[in-house]
Amino acid sequence: EFGYRLVVLDGDASIHFNGDILSYDERSFHNYFKTYEGQVSGTFEYTDLDNRTFQNTIPDYRSVSFPNEVDTFSRSQKYTFVWEGEPLEANEVLRISYPTEMGGATTNIPKSQIEDNTISFYPGRLSKMPLGEAEFSIIRERTILDIESTAAGATVRAIYEAAPKKVFIVE
Repeated sequence: EFGYRLVVLDGDASIHFNGDILSYDERSFHNYFKTYEGQVSGTFEYTDLDNRTFQNTIPDYRSVSFPNEVDTFSRSQKYTFVWEGEPLEANEVLRISYPTEMGGATTNIPKSQIEDNTISFYPGRLSKMPLGEAEFSIIRERTILDIESTAAGATVRAIYEAAPKKVFIVE
C-alpha cells in the first residue's frame, strides 16, 4: 500500500523561499507555502533539526492565461475556452476553477484539451453553474522533479494562477 503523510516541522527546522520563511497552514493541502504576485523564480531552502540544508531552485515559470475578451455562454450548449501559453511539459498539470450552485469546483484538464489549448464545458457541467456573472481561474502547476531532500523525501511544486476571467452565464 502506498501512502504519505504530511509533516509539521518543529524546533529549529525551517523552510524558506528567496529568504522568506514559509508558513504552515493546517487547513491547506499545500503544507508550507507563500503566495507572490506575478511570476517568481528562486530557491527553496530547507534546514532540518540537525542543521543540514537542502536547496532547490525553481526555474523561470511559464504562464497561462485566458484571452482578454469577456464571454457569454449558455448553460445548454457546449462552450470552449482557448487558453494561452507555452505547451505544458510532462511534469505539469493544468486545472480550471469555476463556480457551481454549491460553491466552487476545480477540475484537471484532460491531455486531449491541453494539446489543442482548449478547455470545453458541456451542458451537464454548465447546468450546475449559477446564472449571471461568474469568474473562472486557470492554474498551471509544475512539479520540480530533480530535488535535494532528506531520506524521507519531499515534493516541490510551483503554481501559477492566471488573472480570473469574467464570463456571463445565461440559460
